[in-house]
Amino acid sequence: MKPFASLGLASLVLSLASPALAQRTIAQDTMSMSTPVAVECGFCAMEAYGEIFQRVGASGGLTPADFPLVVQSISLALGAAEVTSGACHGIASPADPDTLVHVEMYAGGTPPDAASIASMPVAGTPWPGEDMLLSLDDIPVTMSIPTTDGAANFNLMFNTLALGDATTPAPTVSAGHQYLRVVVVLADGGNSSTCTPAMSAPTGFPLRDDDGVVANHRSFLYANGTGWLWNEVAGVHGDWGIRLSVTPLPHDDAGPIDTGSIDGGVDASSTVDASALDAGRDASLVAGGGGSSCSCRVGRTSSSPAWALLALLALGYSRKVTRPKRAGTWKSPSSGADQASPH
Repeated sequence: MKPFASLGLASLVLSLASPALAQRTIAQDTMSMSTPVAVECGFCAMEAYGEIFQRVGASGGLTPADFPLVVQSISLALGAAEVTSGACHGIASPADPDTLVHVEMYAGGTPPDAASIASMPVAGTPWPGEDMLLSLDDIPVTMSIPTTDGAANFNLMFNTLALGDATTPAPTVSAGHQYLRVVVVLADGGNSSTCTPAMSAPTGFPLRDDDGVVANHRSFLYANGTGWLWNEVAGVHGDWGIRLSVTPLPHDDAGPIDTGSIDGGVDASSTVDASALDAGRDASLVAGGGGSSCSCRVGRTSSSPAWALLALLALGYSRKVTRPKRAGTWKSPSSGADQASPH
């Protein structure tokens, strides 16, 4: 089991900025200690979320010219929260500050751009044209927590998982690939009144930016009974807190960090700015009231019944937990026993 190293965002940016590391940070989100962040509480246990890292604009993000490359690390941010009586509440003192996740990474050729990805294979299986780079069980993540129970502000915490060590080299992705896809599967052990049973919820929920902008065909989620959905289709107006540190090969100079989506000048002593809300959000589904950085389920409303139904299916209320297929075993956070790979 590879543990995550918990780093404040400021120290993360400073460490990656060192020229000696010859690395670039690739991010789709705009989260920082001075920009709005939201906690998406609409997930049940064994549901998943992820990001596709590919070209952004003319030359940003990952371009075909960046391959071959070495993926040095994955960084994640999750928040300590629970859903009671249909409302999302931050937990300042969780029973366990860590939550367990399952992490997968894939490399592919032509990035998927279909309007629907519902029929794509579940977690544990590459999508068409992809190669699996890694599949890691029981990865502990230290959660971001609010200043007090139910508070609007969260102390943002990214966790960085180094993929290489003295015995196992970091994964190398060959030339010819054009994107990387990271999937995070949430373990059970938490509480949510929107899941059936209520205890079939993760102990930590995904963090995303709350700038009201989501790039098409980049951020996605897996909803039990529905399958994969792009965030923009599910009504989640933000990008997940998942980042990669990569070293393009054969180049040995890293150049500057890719700042297309990472804000500089971060103050590690501050809390997340929770003053901004996405336009049209239903305040009753936002933890802490109208000024919160913790949002619950769908971030925007729509007048289209079909859209609303799709969003409800994606992140709805009472749902039984059906577990996606994965390679290997999954250790139950409650019993500690290895569970057979679900089918």
